[in-house]
Amino acid sequence: MYSLTGENESKKTGKLLITLQATLESSLNPEQYLIDICHVLINQQHRTLTDIATSILHQLGQSIPDNVTSISSIPDDVQGYADNMRQHYKHQPIVATDWPPRIGKDYYGRLALVEKQDSSTQAESAWHMLRGQVDKTVKLTENKEISVEDVLQPTDSSLSLRVVIDGPPGIGKTTLCRKLLNIWSNGPLVHQQYDLVLYCPLRNSKIATATTLADLFEYRCYEVPMVAEWFEKRNGEGLLIIFDGWDELSEQLRQSSLAASIIHRKQLDQCSVIVTSRSYASSSLLEIMSNLSRHVQVIGFSKEEISTVIIQTLQKDTKLAQELIDENTEQDTDDDTEKVETDKKPKLEYKSHFTTTQSSKDSQLVVKLINDLKFLNLPQLKILHLIMRHPTIPTVDNTYYTDKCTELEKCIEMNSTLQEMKIEYIGENEITSTIISVIRGVTRNKTITSLTIHVDGDDDDPPPPPLPDGVIEQLLKDNNTLQALSLYIPDKLSSSLNIVEVNTPLTALEIGGQWSSSKLMTSSLLPHIKGLHCLILHDPYPPHLLFLSHPSLHTLTLPLDTAESAIELFTILQTNTTLKALSVEIEEERVYTSSMGTSLQDMLTQNETLKYLEIDKYGDIPSSFLSFLTTGLRHNTSLQQLSVSISLNEEIRTFINFISQKNNLTELKVNFEPDQSYSNCSKEEKEQIMTPLFYEQTTEDTV
Repeated sequence: MYSLTGENESKKTGKLLITLQATLESSLNPEQYLIDICHVLINQQHRTLTDIATSILHQLGQSIPDNVTSISSIPDDVQGYADNMRQHYKHQPIVATDWPPRIGKDYYGRLALVEKQDSSTQAESAWHMLRGQVDKTVKLTENKEISVEDVLQPTDSSLSLRVVIDGPPGIGKTTLCRKLLNIWSNGPLVHQQYDLVLYCPLRNSKIATATTLADLFEYRCYEVPMVAEWFEKRNGEGLLIIFDGWDELSEQLRQSSLAASIIHRKQLDQCSVIVTSRSYASSSLLEIMSNLSRHVQVIGFSKEEISTVIIQTLQKDTKLAQELIDENTEQDTDDDTEKVETDKKPKLEYKSHFTTTQSSKDSQLVVKLINDLKFLNLPQLKILHLIMRHPTIPTVDNTYYTDKCTELEKCIEMNSTLQEMKIEYIGENEITSTIISVIRGVTRNKTITSLTIHVDGDDDDPPPPPLPDGVIEQLLKDNNTLQALSLYIPDKLSSSLNIVEVNTPLTALEIGGQWSSSKLMTSSLLPHIKGLHCLILHDPYPPHLLFLSHPSLHTLTLPLDTAESAIELFTILQTNTTLKALSVEIEEERVYTSSMGTSLQDMLTQNETLKYLEIDKYGDIPSSFLSFLTTGLRHNTSLQQLSVSISLNEEIRTFINFISQKNNLTELKVNFEPDQSYSNCSKEEKEQIMTPLFYEQTTEDTV
């Protein structure tokens, strides 16, 4: 069939007429052939062709199809624009251009029609989707698998169609839209007749902020204003708009935009609308949409489809690929079952574990990848904690270990959903390669915002090989997504650091741990980090340098090893207005001088913004120091949470009585330890001494 649009229309028309005339003359039933040709012309949804075809049918005494009236009434401008869009959609690839061409164009995510879901079903569906268990999603009672053509199936309602299509990122929502456009470009849709289908990607700012229907036309030409006006006069009748990417809109545009008005039938109430969205954003849309026609979830490939794609992509020999499929297909043991003829391809069911007798390296790789995929099938993975406690690592032939480290690095690098990564190691084996792989993978990852590396080795163990020079430096220079970083790496693992440039947008940083020194990491890294909101240190650091580099600190944990550093910190905090939470670790009793106590007392008296205070969680506050704390708290009105460790003796009565009357304190944690005078007492004696301190003794009074 030749097109009657574009260049050389007269030549194409002439060729068409010559072809029709020759075919009619040679046909055994020319009249029936002509009738069939007329119906084909009508299905082209072209006004001129429709007028010609209906005229011929009328002369032959044939009935006119029901959809002809609306087609023939379409103005030339509208029909011309629709024809141009059909040609554009027809030549637009349905799937991404990097999809293996040998696989074909019909692989796009399966669709599950969600008829009705209560909260428990939604939770169950989300649970399966999170783990990539798409086959279980369609088996839920309220769900059923549907075809692409069924998306636009009419409902019993007289209202125009409103269809929501959602699913996780990359599952195939846009691909589905392109499939629908392609179907329309090749003839009328199965269940609906549309004069025009508009594809409106909401990631396009011009479409997202459109104020008129004409603004929604992504492809501009002279006829657009006339086409838009024609549909506006008909309130959108005969128009299908596909809004792709509701989640791309800001909250403001979701409330007030042309797209939102059309979706909610406030404008163009007769047009049909499809809205696609990521699942997290569609929930709010579903809640406020009245008279929703259909809710469809794109649930992705089945396990069999994934395996088939892998086989046909990697095994380039078609015969070997088919043999591999047959080799791992479950055989139907019921030979007496009658085979029902159907247009659908038989559904494959693969074995739970792939094997092959082929010696081909490609086939061997296919089997390995498919079996590995059963473990890695987590498309929504956002948090990964890799915990290794006394792992067994090869010490002779470590080729396998090295390969796995390389594989781990690549997996972390390529993951597009991961947001939090943590590696925790406890043991005495060499694990430097694993840590290097994690750091390098995170360095090149584009989504991770939080990284924790926790290496808890015994100081008596032989030190493992140090990290190569530049690993930490490269992370801080090249990664531009990390916001939170926790490095519990002993100095023996970081032999040297030469940090020059830090580009990571860090707002929270932790360096060191309780049992291993990280002084090298602290002194090398901290001077190059600026503008933190949260800082947790396990090695001492000059307070004035901290607040000079981080004037907006909200949370601080800092060891105090001298009375001078404590006085310096508390003096700064007397006038500080940003810090909300403070934890100080004091291991040496010599730090508790009277001058230090006075500075703490003055800080509590003058500071008006501190909400949380923790003092010495690893040791007790001396009894002589308790009066400074009590006096400071008496004048403080901002503190809401307090955590202290104090020795248990008679002197704490005043502290307890006072604390019980502080209305601003809402949370109190006190660790009591008997002081040295009770060290030789038995358990029973300690209980006798301690009980009166906690329970008020009363006597009965007679009235």
